[in-house]
Amino acid sequence: MLASQAEKARVLVVDDHPVVWHGINLLLNRQDDLACCPDEVDTVAGIIPAVKKDHPQMLLLDLNLRDGNALNIIGTLRDQFPDVSILVISQFDNIQCAEDALHAGAVGYVMKEDAAQEILAAIRMVLRKETYISHKLNLSTSGPAAPAQRRPAAGEHVDEDEFQVFLLLGSGLSMGDIAAQLKISDETLATRCKKLKDKLKLPDDADLANYAFQCKHCFDANGVDTAAAFFQCALQLERCEWGRPAQFKPAQANPRPGFPGKPR
Repeated sequence: MLASQAEKARVLVVDDHPVVWHGINLLLNRQDDLACCPDEVDTVAGIIPAVKKDHPQMLLLDLNLRDGNALNIIGTLRDQFPDVSILVISQFDNIQCAEDALHAGAVGYVMKEDAAQEILAAIRMVLRKETYISHKLNLSTSGPAAPAQRRPAAGEHVDEDEFQVFLLLGSGLSMGDIAAQLKISDETLATRCKKLKDKLKLPDDADLANYAFQCKHCFDANGVDTAAAFFQCALQLERCEWGRPAQFKPAQANPRPGFPGKPR
């Protein structure tokens, strides 16, 4: 039996890449037992207000955000919100990063490049008060986690109608063919495309079509659930940053030496 919205475990996602946030949102909201909180949080300063507003049971936290490194706020979060477990999600397969996060008070550490099903497994383990470490890191996973709490939820994300448009764009269909296949007007189609561009922070129709094509290719090549593939494609886009050269952003926190910055 499907869980009601109020019964689903609420996860607040903190990430400064919109396509990654929406990819995780779509992945979580397609699960019978999980729901993504509505607020898009992309700064350290925005975390505590969002936790107070959304009352999540778990925080899925990227450490490197728009206004700096979130490592030092983990301890504050554990003190102020002891019922909210923290799972760090990172692009760095660095044991020192994981140890710093766990030492600060996180319950688990998972890699963004891990398969979507592994990330879901990590989320569910943390919600069961069990520590989780990415299989790519050789760390012990013993130790208790924090208790949890609940609240009702609803939130803006890439909805099913928009996702169908996204898939058809990725298939290379023209706008006229997409409207005909979905039996919608040109105006409705244009509205859905605008919502997709706004939510994914893509500047124009060409970028939307290009990104949809990349993701559709990922779906077809891997033969996996489209929501999981959408998430994985979002991570690929985060890593390549539309072809811009990578630059490292120094952390503003004070972790132990060796904590990397985030390529921008």
